[in-house]
Amino acid sequence: MKRDWAAFALALVLGAVIWALSRPLTGKVEPWDANSAYYYLALLGAGFVAGLSIPARKRFHYLGAWLGQLLYMILFLPLGGLIVLGVVVLFAYTLLFLAGAVGGMWLNRAMFRRETPE
Repeated sequence: MKRDWAAFALALVLGAVIWALSRPLTGKVEPWDANSAYYYLALLGAGFVAGLSIPARKRFHYLGAWLGQLLYMILFLPLGGLIVLGVVVLFAYTLLFLAGAVGGMWLNRAMFRRETPE
């Protein structure tokens, strides 16, 4: 259970960092507005790092990353009329984080022969 919450916390931080680095790296405040693969690769890469570092139940990685991105949006960006749409879109984009996390957990299990929680 501790591992699940550690994974949640790491995913939360990584989700927020992806958004915080968007402007310096892409010039866009919202990473999905960038005309590059930054957001997709950042989600996959951060998920991979999280899953490799802390194998845990998938939902903790997913919800942590989703909440981290959402909190960054709410706390640091001006909220507009499309916030509800943004919240829903985050659910879809965060699946990339989850895919990376699953890959990281698979590699962790292969390297250390551990059981990965479902």
